[in-house]
Amino acid sequence: MTLQSKLAAVTSLALIVIGATTTLIFEWNRTMLDYAVEQKVSLSIFHSVMTRTAGFNAVNLADLHPATKF
Repeated sequence: MTLQSKLAAVTSLALIVIGATTTLIFEWNRTMLDYAVEQKVSLSIFHSVMTRTAGFNAVNLADLHPATKF
């Protein structure tokens, strides 16, 4: 694997993890209040990936914490 491929893979993974973690922190007791822990984790990963690539969402984006929207 070339250096550029490794860099792209590591950067993509880091952005997904940072986005999912941020979503979990800010939305744990807000938009994800009624979900089980496993669902909260999967929703945060889904939100981290899909809202930036395909435009799909699993929670109402209008209800998100302002820090999550950033």
